[in-house]
Amino acid sequence: MRLEQDKQVIVRGKVVGTIRRDRVYVSHRNKNHYFKIFNGFGVSASVLDELRKYDVKKVIVIYTKVDGSQELWIANTNDFYEYGKIYKDVGNDYQRILNQEYWRK
Repeated sequence: MRLEQDKQVIVRGKVVGTIRRDRVYVSHRNKNHYFKIFNGFGVSASVLDELRKYDVKKVIVIYTKVDGSQELWIANTNDFYEYGKIYKDVGNDYQRILNQEYWRK
């Protein structure tokens, strides 16, 4: 599907990221979004479905650390399907968590 402009991705009424026209998904995260038990970040299954619909190839997480500094974490969208661990927290939707070994910084 073609994008004329950037598209916000909304889950349960909250903007969770943006699909850019260059087919890159960008999401801002902080320490509350890092899954220590999996050593990585997750993306909601419904968001991953949306990314596939728009043929998004890369996911970029802009991670704001406790000290306020930021890191870019970059992964291939398909890695979430191939290597991601499925997780469901109470009150949240299913996510695929990608271990940090599959991310580039």
